[in-house]
Amino acid sequence: MPISELTSVAASVASFCGLNGGFINGACVCDSGWHGPSCSELHLAPASPIAYGLQDTLPTWGGGATFADGHWHLIVGSLAQDLGNNSLHFYPCNSKIVHAVSANDDPAGPYIVNEVLVPRVSWEPMLTVAPNGSLVLMFFGNISSPPDLNSSECVGGDVSLLTHGTHIMVSHSGSPDGPWTVPQLVRGMEAALDGSVLVAGHGRLPRDPCSWRCANGNPGPAFHPNGTLYATMRSNTCLKGCSKGEHISLWRADQGWDDEWTLVSDQPIGGWGDVTEETCHGSGDACLQLEDPYLWIDERGWHLLAHYQNNHKIRDTRGGYAWSLDGLSWTLETLPRNGTASAWDSSISWTNGSSRTLARRQRVSIIRDPRSGRPTHLVNGADFLNSSQHGDPPAPWCEGCHWGTGLTLIQPLHAQQLESVV
Repeated sequence: MPISELTSVAASVASFCGLNGGFINGACVCDSGWHGPSCSELHLAPASPIAYGLQDTLPTWGGGATFADGHWHLIVGSLAQDLGNNSLHFYPCNSKIVHAVSANDDPAGPYIVNEVLVPRVSWEPMLTVAPNGSLVLMFFGNISSPPDLNSSECVGGDVSLLTHGTHIMVSHSGSPDGPWTVPQLVRGMEAALDGSVLVAGHGRLPRDPCSWRCANGNPGPAFHPNGTLYATMRSNTCLKGCSKGEHISLWRADQGWDDEWTLVSDQPIGGWGDVTEETCHGSGDACLQLEDPYLWIDERGWHLLAHYQNNHKIRDTRGGYAWSLDGLSWTLETLPRNGTASAWDSSISWTNGSSRTLARRQRVSIIRDPRSGRPTHLVNGADFLNSSQHGDPPAPWCEGCHWGTGLTLIQPLHAQQLESVV
């Protein structure tokens, strides 16, 4: 439900600073982990060259983290089978979800993979912690009838989000060590060419294969302080021929995580940029393009980080930040769309004084101190090498989307000394 209690004077003042700081004497004083004129850029600190996330023998591509029993637990997407030729097998087909545990209480790691949590085909996992401390895991997958890896569904061909029979799935547990409930289909978000979808304020609307929100992926679940569970999704048309690019939708679980979900708005978060749904064709910078959403909701309002795909020159490493007071009207702080502003850096600085440019930095989440709730680390699906560096001759895969040398990158945030006032 819209959170009218956040339309207070305090929240309105904080909106000058992206809901990440206080407005004092004509300028923003940013919360710990944020900086910039409107507190909309993550303030990244140097990372340790020996502990910067999950660098396993198999590539991984981001997910969520939680703390339990003195260790950090990562649940991330991973390459399922190393077939020696990542360029041939479509990324979602050869994916699984793994559970990795830190060697100590450092969120940056090092991490060791403890178990395969969800078998092939499953990917794009994200966690959220309920007010009672239990966990909700959402992901995109088809674990009941995964296609053969060498079938036409997985190797080349005209692949769409409907090809693999995959849907948004959800599972629940009291602990990252389980037991987890058997993953079930999230009702209301099915990728289908017919049927209906429940839309807040409109009742049931027919499914349209060319609608921007026909098929969903990259779930970003988050609990509201009042206990209601929401989730952002990367939404697409179901058919490639009517592609409108990738946009972010917001959903609500009115009856709990295991019941039917409702689409909060029939418009994407951030809108359409300079175009409309009818004139957005998924290319160029006139139409806003976001994916990989990460949502959190606090006493100030709603926050969103996402992979920002406008400006093709930097889209592989660009991040966007948006905020809202009610979950309906959103302000994108990372502007202009065709500019170079980003919510995170395109390179990583090391504690030894060196740095390294990233070929891709996308799938995002944040690690928070389990006691204070302060953001301490940024998590991304990332790759240091681009396709032209993957051998001689260069391999024809793209980083991340065919795994390449992807890793789950974890970088600390600066801890400001000044506390915000709102």
